[in-house]
Amino acid sequence: GVMAFKGIENNMVILHGSQGCSTYIRRHMATHYNEPVDIASSALTEQGTVYGGADNLKKGLNNMIKMYNPTTIGILTTCLAETIGEDVNRIVEEFYKEQEKNKNIKDIKIITASTPGYGNTQAEGYFSVLRKIAEQVCEECENTGKLNIICANLNPGDVRNIKKILDDFKIEYTILPDVSNTLDSPHNEKYRRIPKGGTKIEDIKKMGGAKATIEMGITIQDEDSPGVYLRDKFKVPLYKCGIPMGIRNTNEFIFLVSKITGKEIPKEYVLQKGRYLDAMIDNHKYTGEAR
Repeated sequence: GVMAFKGIENNMVILHGSQGCSTYIRRHMATHYNEPVDIASSALTEQGTVYGGADNLKKGLNNMIKMYNPTTIGILTTCLAETIGEDVNRIVEEFYKEQEKNKNIKDIKIITASTPGYGNTQAEGYFSVLRKIAEQVCEECENTGKLNIICANLNPGDVRNIKKILDDFKIEYTILPDVSNTLDSPHNEKYRRIPKGGTKIEDIKKMGGAKATIEMGITIQDEDSPGVYLRDKFKVPLYKCGIPMGIRNTNEFIFLVSKITGKEIPKEYVLQKGRYLDAMIDNHKYTGEAR
């Protein structure tokens, strides 16, 4: 769930639960990506567990907004919050009403998602949160002619490679989420609490006006699929494909982009595929012979 939100521009995530939950994920992600990864916590204690954690979450939101000044916020639940039955949507409504005179908070888009650790796998949680982002952000709009790319849970370098392919087609697109810079920021002279990059919230709002959606993942359940939501709600055609890794899946992805947009496959990729196939044939005598 955190991965999904980390691909949105100027977004900050808060976990509604005990401090250990956010501490573990921060350490896990910071170690993997070698980047500073900030995740806030509502710091539920025994008192909040018994009497409800609304006050903790509201205080956590206020403190986080003062420190980070985000334009969007993702609230994820944890095992503890789900077990005691916290109504996060109601808490958010109360928070907005209590802060209605505060323009800085009024303009912040808060997105909620249910992500108890015992609920599903990491892969299912990732797409479930992307679905919630689509449900709570996408709006009815005019046709944009863009292509929606629902990106699998990939490393930043893989996302950059996918963006390069799309850029080489010279098409307009919205990729959700885009962690290519937020989790792989270059060296900066000044430290930024929220790294630059990510999908703009304005672009996510207009995903309902896209020409089509390509969703990477053929095993996603319909209820967790943002592509299915865009198709059913806004009539955006949906195409599913595997993660573009290896010749077969990458070729399928490139073919889909060409088919949907009507653009010819860039010569670079035709030659590239030919070289890879040629290399496989040339190596067959070494890899295919019995020993």
